[in-house]
Amino acid sequence: MRSDPSRSHSGPFEIPRCECSWGGVTSAAGQRTDPLDPVGGGTKGSSAVQHKDSRGVARNLRRRSIQRLFQCFRARRRMMETITEAVARHAASQPDAIALTDGLTSLTWHEVKTWMDDAARWLSDLGLPRGASMLGWLPNCLEWYLMRLACEQAGFFWVPVPTSQGRRELASILERTRPSVLVTKDHFRDHDYRAEADEVCSQIDLEPLHITAPDEGLLRLVGRSKARFQPLRLEESAHALATSGSEGTPKLAIYTLLAACTRAHSQAQLLKLTAEDKVLVLSPGTGPARVG
Repeated sequence: MRSDPSRSHSGPFEIPRCECSWGGVTSAAGQRTDPLDPVGGGTKGSSAVQHKDSRGVARNLRRRSIQRLFQCFRARRRMMETITEAVARHAASQPDAIALTDGLTSLTWHEVKTWMDDAARWLSDLGLPRGASMLGWLPNCLEWYLMRLACEQAGFFWVPVPTSQGRRELASILERTRPSVLVTKDHFRDHDYRAEADEVCSQIDLEPLHITAPDEGLLRLVGRSKARFQPLRLEESAHALATSGSEGTPKLAIYTLLAACTRAHSQAQLLKLTAEDKVLVLSPGTGPARVG
């Protein structure tokens, strides 16, 4: 069935054959239908100049996109609540609520913040350079978490090593991180961790300040200085977590504070955690996937 042009809204037409040109699309007859001049004939410059202009426009668009990306990143960093800031917020809003417990000793948010600030001042009084490493060879105890907070508050790098890792793994991690401060329990499950840690340090010619958490009760570190401490910035390294070392030398995953906070916020959002929820930690810091 043939259509009648007189009874149709659009008559028959031919689609012009086109060929590619350097600056855009050119019809077979040579008339330009360039994207910069879709009508054709209105641009007197050469196609090479127009192509250069196109590349300049694309470059500017990419530059603006990257600038917007960095602006969003900086804005996100300004709005990102750090872990110690979250502790301070809870200490202000619910000071008497339980924040941390091991079944024997329980600390409120106010007590956690007080411990964190006192220990941060004590660490600052040591006169160590910013970002100095501090290692804890500890079981799942209150000091594991409290020292992490104090190091962030004072601007130091925390390296937690669980006691499930033995002397071989400890020696490897000590040798690579060279901590200025070493924290251990006195005794735990028939192990004299103070003596074992001192022996490992002597074997690798390392003499850190050794802090021993008591078998009973809570370690107390109270600084004398009233000077303000400088907490870690988001771009600074906050802590390192080690693999088990079951397949050889333990590997260390280093987290910036931004990475640790981003992961913590993401997990809280994913699990829809609220201030009333309780989190049970069975075995902290046994792999690089854990924030600790």
